[in-house]
Amino acid sequence: MGDVKSEGRAEPAPLQVYMAPEQEPASAFGIVVSTTVTPCSVQAPVESVMRGLDRDLPVFTIRTMDRVVEASIGRERMSVLVLGVFAFVALVLACVGLYGLVSHSVTERTHEIGVRMALGADRRHVVSLVIRQGLAMTIVGVAAGLAGALALGRSISSLLFGVAPTDLPTLSVVIALLVGVSTLACYVPAWRATRLDPTQALRSE
Repeated sequence: MGDVKSEGRAEPAPLQVYMAPEQEPASAFGIVVSTTVTPCSVQAPVESVMRGLDRDLPVFTIRTMDRVVEASIGRERMSVLVLGVFAFVALVLACVGLYGLVSHSVTERTHEIGVRMALGADRRHVVSLVIRQGLAMTIVGVAAGLAGALALGRSISSLLFGVAPTDLPTLSVVIALLVGVSTLACYVPAWRATRLDPTQALRSE
């Protein structure tokens, strides 16, 4: 058998050879029982059968296959949990930093917005213009971050189980969140600036 991993999914899978107990007796071995009912309900019958073979035969470490799989990926699961916490904190910091940067850059344009309003520009047009220009900067940053995520995704592939390093739903949610934060950061100060009296906006530094 060439695909047996008895110590977890990260273990290399060397060639395995099955031999009869008469050829190579073992002091301990495992028995796998397949059942269509609740696994716990067959524990007592299995123990009874083992006692029938040998009363002195100890039966221990009875687990379901789900527990075996969970134990085999325990280290990877902890690593992913730690990475997930750091990723969440990084995402929050990115959102806060992005909002602050974009919002400040738009606030600095209050004088420009006042000039546009004094010349008769429509409020919706001004807000739309500010949002488009702010999103252009955000899209450049998102594209650079996406390229970095795709390039570095392979380095953590050994820690992932049941998900690809380039998980499109996750990347899509993160991109949508950052774009949404940037849009909000552009809209709020631009909307406030367009509600100011043009003369007051012109005096803004």
